Amino acid sequence: MADAELQVYQSIHELDRGRWNLLNGQSGACPFLSWDFLALLEDSAAVGQDQGWQPLYALLAQGDQWQALAPLYLVAQEAGQFTWDGGFDEVAEALNQRWYPKLVGMVPFTPAMVWRPLHADDAEGVAACRQLLSLITDMARESGLSALHLQWIDPAFSDTLADGWRPWQRQYYLWQNQGYRDFDHYLQAFGKNMRRNIRREQASVSAAGIVTRVLSAAQVPASYWSLMADYYERTNDKFGLWAAHFLPRRFFELAPAYLAELALFSVAFADAGIGGEAGAAPQDQPFALALLFAGGGRLWGRYWGCRQELPGLHFDVCYYRPIEYAINEQLQSFDPGMGGHHKARRGFRALIGRSMHQVFHPRLASIFRQAVGEASAAERQLAEQLNAELPFRIVPTVEQTVRPLENPTNR
Repeated sequence: MADAELQVYQSIHELDRGRWNLLNGQSGACPFLSWDFLALLEDSAAVGQDQGWQPLYALLAQGDQWQALAPLYLVAQEAGQFTWDGGFDEVAEALNQRWYPKLVGMVPFTPAMVWRPLHADDAEGVAACRQLLSLITDMARESGLSALHLQWIDPAFSDTLADGWRPWQRQYYLWQNQGYRDFDHYLQAFGKNMRRNIRREQASVSAAGIVTRVLSAAQVPASYWSLMADYYERTNDKFGLWAAHFLPRRFFELAPAYLAELALFSVAFADAGIGGEAGAAPQDQPFALALLFAGGGRLWGRYWGCRQELPGLHFDVCYYRPIEYAINEQLQSFDPGMGGHHKARRGFRALIGRSMHQVFHPRLASIFRQAVGEASAAERQLAEQLNAELPFRIVPTVEQTVRPLENPTNR
């Protein structure tokens, strides 16, 4: 690959959708790394230079043959990264350096361990990936940027990185399928008290006249996306300064044309009289929604909201129904999203993932190394505390890198 060249594009529309998605399929078929999802971020103006997230798509090509590619962003702000590295800009300034803008490899606004370069699933593909990263690093250094940051990365990919990268460990949640036959079989692994609590929560939702199910985005009317936008805004409004208003309404308006084959909805339908009009069909009145993504035998939960808070509703829509769906579809894992220490008590294990960093200025690199070392230790301690709350009678043996189930059904 001596004559392979690095090409950088500022819009994904300059790159062929079919060829992009073919490489994504060979790299794990992650929906967040699909051409469609990344194009939606662009076309809805969720990302762009004016938003502080300038796309830079790096392609390693040998003639007309694509070897490897990576979605990158020139990021000018802390918001949307979920890394909380505030303060480094002041440290860099004191050293006559700059922290922003910085070159970041991650899926914007998506704190899920999924980012990785896309390449063929063979030895040549791995070699191309390493060459691509080497060229990207050189480009970042020669451009006068402070560092190259690969954030929220796929654990399997982080294990393949060569020396020279500084890890920043982060706690995240993951439900892993241990070959459960159904949701009841899953609950049988719990201790008696927590198993009873979950059944009580589900019963309270049912007693309120709420029915929940998971539906493909291709099956639902476009109005669901509009309602999801309402719920997204309403849910974020509750968090004040901690709100994550990163996706504009236009994202949800355009989503049906981009994400119909990638997304699912966990939906709660209500009887008339609970936030709905008398006589209205339940399927026309989604009382609550959670947006899910599926691919490569995995499931992710992203956004949620409801018309009215009810006991147990959030847990049923965001956790129990997606877990049941994952079991029925023989999916290997379910990432429910960040935050919420109550996840551990419902069977979501706290795992440690890594972001990987190269800071170019020696003094700044030394300060960064010390800071992320302390932060990583705190994340490991948090994971241990959370896992002490797992409800299992016998804690399952799980691997940090999720392995496929035998003959999984990847839908």
